[in-house]
Amino acid sequence: MTDAERAIVKQLYQAKAERRSIPAYCTAAQPLTMHRWNGKHPSDENTTIETVPAGTTLRIVMVSRLGDCGLTDDLEAEHGYQTRADWESGLISDIRLTREPTR
Repeated sequence: MTDAERAIVKQLYQAKAERRSIPAYCTAAQPLTMHRWNGKHPSDENTTIETVPAGTTLRIVMVSRLGDCGLTDDLEAEHGYQTRADWESGLISDIRLTREPTR
């Protein structure tokens, strides 16, 4: 993770502490499994699993005190993640505040 990306992650945690959100995005660095729940119970029977390819733009909709984030490929969503990734896992790259990739 670059220093600029670390600064964005810090902003996301600060916003969480202030109970507000900042739109943030990243790029899937490798194929990611997305769990799509339709809102009905039981959740196991109402969840489909799909894989998004590397290079997909994702929205960061949650930051966790455990050092990870919640991601969705629904770029309009403000909450409701479909997968989680550790910041330093190598699963995501190009953490940014704009939808358009910077690299």
